[in-house]
Amino acid sequence: MIRAAAYDPLVHRVGRYAANLMRLLRTIECSRGAGALTSQKSCPPRARKLQAEYRLTQDAAPGELYGQDLGKQNPSKPARTITAVNVPLTIPAIEKLVDHVASGIGSVAGPMLAPWIARREAHAREIAAVGEAQALLIQATAQAEARQILLSRDEPVSGTLEIADRVRQRIQFQEEKRQENIESVVSQAAEQLGDKKVADEEPDHDWTARFFNHVQDVSSKEMQTLWARVLSGEVERKGSTSVRTLEILRNLDQATAELFRRLCSACVFVVIGSDVLDARVPSLGGNAATNSLKAHGLDFGVLNRLNEHGLIISDYNSWFDFQAAIGVTVGDRTAVMPFVFQGKPWILAPEESRELGQTYRLSGVALSISGRELARIVEIEPIEAFTEDLKGYFLRDKLQMVELPQAPDRAST
Repeated sequence: MIRAAAYDPLVHRVGRYAANLMRLLRTIECSRGAGALTSQKSCPPRARKLQAEYRLTQDAAPGELYGQDLGKQNPSKPARTITAVNVPLTIPAIEKLVDHVASGIGSVAGPMLAPWIARREAHAREIAAVGEAQALLIQATAQAEARQILLSRDEPVSGTLEIADRVRQRIQFQEEKRQENIESVVSQAAEQLGDKKVADEEPDHDWTARFFNHVQDVSSKEMQTLWARVLSGEVERKGSTSVRTLEILRNLDQATAELFRRLCSACVFVVIGSDVLDARVPSLGGNAATNSLKAHGLDFGVLNRLNEHGLIISDYNSWFDFQAAIGVTVGDRTAVMPFVFQGKPWILAPEESRELGQTYRLSGVALSISGRELARIVEIEPIEAFTEDLKGYFLRDKLQMVELPQAPDRAST
């Protein structure tokens, strides 16, 4: 047993730093194939897994990704293949998704990134490996000297070595889990984008950095789906979800997300183009602050919880003018602007003559700006009881809810 007279923090740090450098170099070599300092069998399991799955070649030209040929820009060099989910990257939306992933996490994404990103970084990794090898030689010498010092002492240090090993195992487990979370979200975002076309805009690098920093710790399948919708929405329309909204989503637990889904299912949306002017749950003639929506699972306590998460405003009985849904006079014409409820367009048809242009106040619980942004990604649920109560509320004002035959794309709401 190794024994030492006293614990020397400096010697301990030197030893740990040298060990960390050794593992880093081994991982670099293993990702490129066994090298001079390590054999294939001694490669860490994660490095062997990456080598087997991605099968990257050093001099490969931009070529195949997900089994699809992107066109060979350099015919003199062999194309490399990254085997993963079969998603064609010739689709502009998918290409833009790759840009966002590259902006957020770089080559760590492995098969999620385009081959040209990996090739561009291959040379830098080789230079880094040489530099690390030289640094390793210096640190190995320091480690040997530190070991000699420890051998000359009498107290045991085996416990410290065991703790260091457990720390390494914990970090490896956490990072592998984080990578799995990221890959799950990116894969779902790719499926949601499908063959859509998007504008060729540069990703917001601050946004992507925040996004992937948050999403790496999201393990819930339901929450991963929400994050995937946020990512695909950002790829389709840059700026659709603000950094502040990402922070709100980050702190959203599954139970609160379900409450927000219920709220959004009861919301009426006023939409112009891709902008949501207003989104609120009508209080049905009462006051939501005094539990007028309790029968529909939106009592005062639920509203407070949603307000604390920044999803609704604090005034639970604010109002918005819905006269446009009835009809407004524009010049010599009458125009009607539908509102969206349950993912469908509706108008309010008056049962008797009504003076156009007068205000029609619809009071209720209004979503905040972040709430309106997140409402785009929420999958609404049928709420027949609330729908009937809402129709009855409008009928008391001599207005009939009429569903229009063509629903607008709810993704734009």
